[in-house]
Amino acid sequence: MRFALVPVAPAARPLVLDTGEGGAVTVTDSNSGELVASAEVAQVTATPANYRYMRLESLNGTQPLVILEFPGVEPISVGARSMGSRWGDDVYRCVWRDRVRIDKKPTHEITDAEWLALVGEFGLGTAVIDEQASGRIERRERFNKTKVFLEVVLVLFVIALAAYLHFSK
Repeated sequence: MRFALVPVAPAARPLVLDTGEGGAVTVTDSNSGELVASAEVAQVTATPANYRYMRLESLNGTQPLVILEFPGVEPISVGARSMGSRWGDDVYRCVWRDRVRIDKKPTHEITDAEWLALVGEFGLGTAVIDEQASGRIERRERFNKTKVFLEVVLVLFVIALAAYLHFSK
């Protein structure tokens, strides 16, 4: 499979990661074609991680990452791209099933479908929960809508009660 890794870190360059049928994994610079790393899949360590952040505009998120470590090369941190923001949080299609280490911002991102395929290529597919396929994202959104509705009703009730107490004298 071929994955076009889009840089998100300032010093990162666009990369292409290829996983071949013979078990070889290569990483090349997509601009120059220069070979960055090459190894057998057994020599590449794929580690699950998360990147937690809070932005000034109050968007929070936990981005799932996979850290790829090739012999003699700086690790490549690949994150899934956000599906957008809802209710003040960025939404990601996948989450890790178990607790994983917290890491710094990813060097590269790919789409959520590509990220799922990449994780599967390195044997971590069973460690991931696809929240979109399981319906968790939809349930969370319904819950948040209900919560906001109840908060509005409570505020209106308090205002009505305060007005009643004030004008009933």
